[in-house]
Amino acid sequence: MLHLAANRIAPRASGSVRLAPVTHRLATTLALAMLLLGAGGAGAHAVTFTWSPLQWVDTASPFGDPNDIVAMSCPTTTFCAALDDTGNVLTATDPAGGRSAWAIAPIEPAAAIPPETEAMSCPTVSFCAAVDAAGNVYTSSAPAAGSSDWAMATIDRGGGPDAISCPTSSMCVVVDQRGSILASADPSGGAGAWRAVDADASRDLDAVDCPSTTLCVAGDESGDVVTSRDPGAADPTWTRANVDGTDYLLSVSCPSVSLCVAGGNGPGTMMSSTDPAAGAGAWHRFEVDGEADWFAVSCPNVSLCVASSDAGTVATSDTPGAGDAGAWTVRNVGFGLNDLACPTSSLCVGGSLGGWIAASGDPAGGLPAWSKTQVDGTTSVLDSSCPSVSLCVIGDDAGRVLRSSDPGASPSRWVSAGAPSPFGSDTGAVYGLTCMSRKLCLALITSGEAPGTPGFGGGALYAFTPVAGRRSWRRITLNDVGSGIDDVGCNATLCAIIGDSGPNPQISTHPRSSASWHLARGAAFDNALAAGASCPTASLCVSLGERTGALAIMTVHHGRTRARELTVDRGHSLGNVSCPSASLCVAADNEGYMVAGDPAGPASGWSRELATPDDSVNTLSCVGHLCLGGDWLGRVVVGVAAGRSGSV
Repeated sequence: MLHLAANRIAPRASGSVRLAPVTHRLATTLALAMLLLGAGGAGAHAVTFTWSPLQWVDTASPFGDPNDIVAMSCPTTTFCAALDDTGNVLTATDPAGGRSAWAIAPIEPAAAIPPETEAMSCPTVSFCAAVDAAGNVYTSSAPAAGSSDWAMATIDRGGGPDAISCPTSSMCVVVDQRGSILASADPSGGAGAWRAVDADASRDLDAVDCPSTTLCVAGDESGDVVTSRDPGAADPTWTRANVDGTDYLLSVSCPSVSLCVAGGNGPGTMMSSTDPAAGAGAWHRFEVDGEADWFAVSCPNVSLCVASSDAGTVATSDTPGAGDAGAWTVRNVGFGLNDLACPTSSLCVGGSLGGWIAASGDPAGGLPAWSKTQVDGTTSVLDSSCPSVSLCVIGDDAGRVLRSSDPGASPSRWVSAGAPSPFGSDTGAVYGLTCMSRKLCLALITSGEAPGTPGFGGGALYAFTPVAGRRSWRRITLNDVGSGIDDVGCNATLCAIIGDSGPNPQISTHPRSSASWHLARGAAFDNALAAGASCPTASLCVSLGERTGALAIMTVHHGRTRARELTVDRGHSLGNVSCPSASLCVAADNEGYMVAGDPAGPASGWSRELATPDDSVNTLSCVGHLCLGGDWLGRVVVGVAAGRSGSV
């Protein structure tokens, strides 16, 4: 029941929620049933809830929304730090130890919008520096300690930093998209500790490596290397030399001042030099794997270099300074890396798109020597349904359905309810989940896009018993739903779905049987249920209203439909509503508050309580005295009505 009658709520990467109108057909269907009447009646005693802290319950991979790992730095074999594109720092003391070995923390937890982080360099286990696209530098003297130890300074506003290299904790060099190079002898000293020079005539500098304080080598978009023997000087000298025609230099690694290797975006292009600052003639260009762009290269010493390409290959050489393609061996490993760090010849660690980290203790050994684990991403709880206080079910954007027999416990235990994979290896998304009872739930699993959006390619409707596992799942085949089902809803006696082929829903009192479904001919109640409204009885449906902070309350009496709007959360946008009974509804707003009250009574009888201080929920389901909400990070919050038993 994710898609509510007047609005649809969907997760957003920034951590908030977005309210968007449902399809015009659904809105029109409900609007025809609603006559806007004023709220009245005497005051009522407000119902209050005790809300638990948010609990992480849906954190397994694959993730519904994986992050991209953009940088990797490993000063030793027992410490690696990675950076993703949403401002998270990942650290591990056993970088080849799989997902559980990596800890994740935001680099700037207070940011309203996560920074678009670009690059990171860690010369020691006790110092790391990173840059983002907005021109900020982040430094930490304890990078594994979590978010609290990172400090930020704006050093290159509008420049678009692309790469950073720190040969020591007292020197860092940053290159940007305007051809500027910034250096600091005190990287943690704030903006005033950094100096900028226009070193490359406004060309985009994409890579930099500084093997010592007396040499830095950068690569640009025009096939140039830009070098300096005094990068930390008050007035440094930078020299540009073209070594690769007009191709981008994507990566550079210098294990010493007497060897640098660079990878380009030309077909298989690599360059090497044993005297990197001596001009173009000191560089040798050659092709390794003509189908590859070498996005990442790392040389732990002058006797080994390892490179990774977008073609899924790894190239290694034990004589990288030879300047000859014949010195390189190429093996297919099936994945490419955005960045690669090899602290020694016996360990290489890299990060890639989709939140994957790959590691090898024998980087020249080919695919069997590499392991790959998805470690970075989030999964949104898209929908939830609680048929009883001792059973709640949630569905996520990775196509998983989880259940808990004690959702109010702290911590609560959630296990798989056995959802199938109707789209093969592609990750689906559970955009509809509703339960008639403990023994029967319906789930709408789509190919990943939300119903009603341009990318929606249809969905599969299943009936299942949540405690019985995969064997209970049965796909329901329906006619007259067009290319897919837009939404599904159930109460204790009736289920309804609506497809994109017409305004009338299909309904069933025995939804496991495909033959039991039939068209409902314009009944307002059936339309409301199908469109995701909360209908605790056969004569009451509650959905989100037209006005901000209002609920639309529809009643059916002797075949006649009446409706009114009740503003229960003035000035705040409501995202979800759930009514466990005809006398109690609970709604969630976009600031983390829950409002609760009697839909037949006045707004003055409704309570408003903060439930999720740092977020708002995507979904809300209430039964009896218990309510469960789920958010975009795979967390749940549980509320128990005051004076009722239940753990929170």
